[in-house]
Amino acid sequence: MKSIGLQMCGDMVGARKFIHKLLADNSVPLGILQTRLHATLCFISWIAADLPSLQLAAKHYFELSEALGLPESLAFARYFLGIADYQENELSKAETFLVPVVAEAKAVNLEYSTESAFALASVYQASGLAGKARETIESVCKQLRIVNDIVLLQRALAYRADLALRQGRMDTAVSWAQGFDPYPLAAVSRFFEPRQTLAKVLIAQGTPDSLVQAGSLLARLQAFYLQIHNTRCLIEVLTLQALLHDAQGDEPAALKVLSRAVHLAQPGGLIRLFVDPGPGVTGLLNRLDLDAEGQRYVGKILAACQSDGEAKAGMALDHPLTKRELEILKLLALNLSNKQISDRLCISPSTVKRHTENIYHKLAVPDRHKAVVKATQLAIVRSN
Repeated sequence: MKSIGLQMCGDMVGARKFIHKLLADNSVPLGILQTRLHATLCFISWIAADLPSLQLAAKHYFELSEALGLPESLAFARYFLGIADYQENELSKAETFLVPVVAEAKAVNLEYSTESAFALASVYQASGLAGKARETIESVCKQLRIVNDIVLLQRALAYRADLALRQGRMDTAVSWAQGFDPYPLAAVSRFFEPRQTLAKVLIAQGTPDSLVQAGSLLARLQAFYLQIHNTRCLIEVLTLQALLHDAQGDEPAALKVLSRAVHLAQPGGLIRLFVDPGPGVTGLLNRLDLDAEGQRYVGKILAACQSDGEAKAGMALDHPLTKRELEILKLLALNLSNKQISDRLCISPSTVKRHTENIYHKLAVPDRHKAVVKATQLAIVRSN
């Protein structure tokens, strides 16, 4: 469609004017064409990282699809409303929109019921329901194997790796990354993009070779997204570049590129794009030099980071940590001995030992050092 071409050339105003002109044409009968025009508005607003415009277009899309009795269009509209709410960190609202799309997968477009499942799994993960997130993606993989949709299955396996990385299951993520080829690059307009996941895994590995690979991939992605004016993906790439520079010990470069990402994201109000890469972004955000408006925006992101990393941290496991176990885990991260912890919490050393054993079991680790490492990866405790 002409509007998509205008958007990819950087003429967002022209793209929207073209669609609104067609919508205002009274000679065009009300029906499928109007729903497709509203869907296109949703697409270009998502690509532009413009959540307010996306929500407005999706609301009109939803209302028109409901009035016309078009179930597939209605599912599409729910998908857009769900991913907009997710990016704003409105998790309950996002879940409300996404659940029906995933539940009615057989009655709607398979590609976007699958994409909705990715978004729903992300909602569950952000809500501290790690097990439910995994169940959601495993169910999708099973369905795609049954219908033998290899293309969508590869996307689902990529998302499964992304989720594994966020849950601290590094082996699963690395195994996927070793078999994934990110080239050739292609224009994307969906919720999830596997190429960014590959960069995340390479950065998380943290070896000299993996960091070089991540840098090369991110540089090519940055140039590509700039060329096609995909702002949402560009923001994500810039954020990952900030993490990469930080891992390489170049804090000035990390802060410079993250400041640019924040500047691009602020008008659209994106939150989760900075939260989902993990706690490494938090420290960098705290060190940005911003004006008052920028500080308020980053404050919302940091509040979401804190919610993910502390209030819901214990729930991020199949067997949630108790309040006391979380307290002890944070003291373990301070390198306190069992005796020092018992003195601090006014409990017996034997009680501390029992709690630490429970912590090791729930985190599936053999000792306190690995417990702290995994808890840091899961954002249960903050790195020093």
